[in-house]
Amino acid sequence: MVYMGAVREGKKGELVFSAGSCRYRKGDFTLFICFSRRWCFSRFFENFEEMTMDLDRCHLVLLDNSDDEKLEELLLGRAGSYEGSFKSVRVWKSWRLYSRPLQTAKNITWENSQLAPIHGMHRDAMSLCGTDVFVMIEDDTLPPPDAVPRLLSMLYDNPRCGFATGVQAMRQSSVFTPSYMGVYYVEREGDELREWLSPSPHLRGVHAVDGSGWYCFASYRLVFERALDRLAEASGSTKHFAADVMQVNNIKRDGFGVLADFSMWCGHYSVMDGVGYVWGRKNCRPTLCVWVPKWRTYAKTTEMKEQVHYELAGRLTRKKDRESRRN
Repeated sequence: MVYMGAVREGKKGELVFSAGSCRYRKGDFTLFICFSRRWCFSRFFENFEEMTMDLDRCHLVLLDNSDDEKLEELLLGRAGSYEGSFKSVRVWKSWRLYSRPLQTAKNITWENSQLAPIHGMHRDAMSLCGTDVFVMIEDDTLPPPDAVPRLLSMLYDNPRCGFATGVQAMRQSSVFTPSYMGVYYVEREGDELREWLSPSPHLRGVHAVDGSGWYCFASYRLVFERALDRLAEASGSTKHFAADVMQVNNIKRDGFGVLADFSMWCGHYSVMDGVGYVWGRKNCRPTLCVWVPKWRTYAKTTEMKEQVHYELAGRLTRKKDRESRRN
C-alpha cells in the first residue's frame, strides 16, 4: 500500500458535515474543492461565487486536506451557507500534516514528498465520489465563470476523452520570473519523464496533450482511479516534482484522450510579501524541461524562440499559432 501522508496523532479522516440528498442519478456530477491553505479561502470563494453550473445535478464536496482547525471552521461555515443550493454538500477532514516545498532534498522519497498527501487526498475523493464523472478544483485556482459546464462538455462531447482540463500559469518565486503553462507534451521512458514541453501561451481552442497538472479538470472516476493505482506502483521511481504529469499521462497510456482548452485560462493565486497576485497568460513562455540524472532535477529553459519550440514539440505548427493570434 502506498504511503499517503502523515496524519495528526490520534486522528483519522472523517466526514464533518453532510447535508442534502446523496442519491445519485444519471447526469449528476461531483464537484471537489481541494483545500489545504487558509490564505486561499477568501480569494477562492470570491471567485467561486461568480461561477455557474447546474446546481440541481451537483454534489459539492469540500476537501480539507490539512490538520488546520481554523480552516475547518471556515469550510464548515461556507458549507452551511450552501445547504439547499446544491443537491448535496459535504466536508471531509483528512487531518494530514501539510505541507512542504517540492524542490527540497526531503522530496527525494515519496514518503516525505508533498505529493504523498495530495495522492492521499485524491484517494479520499474517489472514495467519496458516487457519480461517474467529477470536477476537481484546487484552492489556489481561479477558474472562469463557465469552467465547470465547459469541462463537462469536453468529456461528454468526446467519447474517448478521459481527462479534460483548463490551462494555468505555474507560480514562480518572483513576478519578474517567466513562467509556463501547466499542460505538457512529454517524452517518457517507463516510469520516468525525460522531457516535458509546455506550449506557447498564444495557443487557442481545445487540443490533445500528453499530461497536465491537477488544478481545474474533469474526469471519470474509474479512469482517474486506475491512473492513481499506476502512479502508486511507480512511486519509487517517479520524479515527485512531476508526479501529477505522470499520473495524467497514465490516463493517456490507458487509451483515453487528454484534452486541454487553451481558451480556458484559470488564474493561479499566490501571496508574496503580504500582497496577493494572480499568475496568468501574461506570465507564460514556451518552456522545455529535461531530466538531468546526475543532479536529480529538471533543467528548464523558458526563453525559446517559437520556431525552435515547435520543432522540439513535434506536434504543433506555426500555422496553428498564426490562426490563434488572428482569433
